[in-house]
Amino acid sequence: MAASFGIRSSILPRNTPRALSIYNPSTVFSGRQQSQLPPCRRPFSHSQPARARSGMMSAETIMPKLPPERSLRSRLKDMDPESIPTDFGVLPGTFIKPEGKDMPSLFSEPKDRLMMEWVWIKTWFTSVFQTILYHKWYSNPRQPLNLGERKKIGKGLHELMYTEFARGNERFLRARCSPGLAKDLIRRIRKRNPKETLSWNIEKYNRTPSTFFTGVRVLSDRATAIPELADSGIRQIILRITSQQRSQKLTVIEENGQAIDALPKIQDCTEYVVIQKVRIMGKEKEWEIWGFTKPTTLEELDSPFFASGMSLKDRLQAMQDRLRS
Repeated sequence: MAASFGIRSSILPRNTPRALSIYNPSTVFSGRQQSQLPPCRRPFSHSQPARARSGMMSAETIMPKLPPERSLRSRLKDMDPESIPTDFGVLPGTFIKPEGKDMPSLFSEPKDRLMMEWVWIKTWFTSVFQTILYHKWYSNPRQPLNLGERKKIGKGLHELMYTEFARGNERFLRARCSPGLAKDLIRRIRKRNPKETLSWNIEKYNRTPSTFFTGVRVLSDRATAIPELADSGIRQIILRITSQQRSQKLTVIEENGQAIDALPKIQDCTEYVVIQKVRIMGKEKEWEIWGFTKPTTLEELDSPFFASGMSLKDRLQAMQDRLRS
């Protein structure tokens, strides 16, 4: 009986009886001797099983067996692919190279500069391998890399996001932005003065050396399968976009219906834009803009994802473990 409740017999007092009769309180059985019983009574061990069972409830009756907990994979399998969140964040181990002016000096800090350059080269080769592996091995059917379309897709999503945000187009933001970014932009739209309208456009792309004189540069292109989800994965691209942007507010006065234009605001911007394409259980979604990020700093190289002793297999496993969590 003690064992059935999870109590070990070895922790009972030494003089505690090992078994008790349920028929006569004075009848006690120990490991050494058996007390004298009346002739009309039999020890519990000699009683008929049916009679013994009729006087007590089984452990199964007292504590019903709980159904086994469903695994994460089986729970996700029953969900609608459209309802599964895709706000994974920047993939762990992503190295975003800063502009030259923001990197350690090659003359005053050569060790730090060479370390960042080495990590940049190493992660670039790792990312190329991961992307090819995902598109040509994990994906079924195999997916094209579309390397020449990356800048065009990034520029288009970047410009559309700002334009539709200025117009207050919540439907577009929900469709082509990640859930977190869309929620933040919509919240800002609803806080606007209803008498104000906003316009936004790109004046030009600044063709700087940090973008190879194109205005847009791909800094990272990574892809990986999503753990616990069959035929699922994510491809994430980070671009540096340097541009001159123009925004202007228009306020309408109700008394006379006149509109007052505020002075346009023109500024040069350097942005690190994150776009991604997610595949959930064989259903591929459209490219969407996840948001914005910042370049990797020297202090962030202490992360285990950039450790020099990790093999390529370990880096892939670490990234998938992070996605699983």
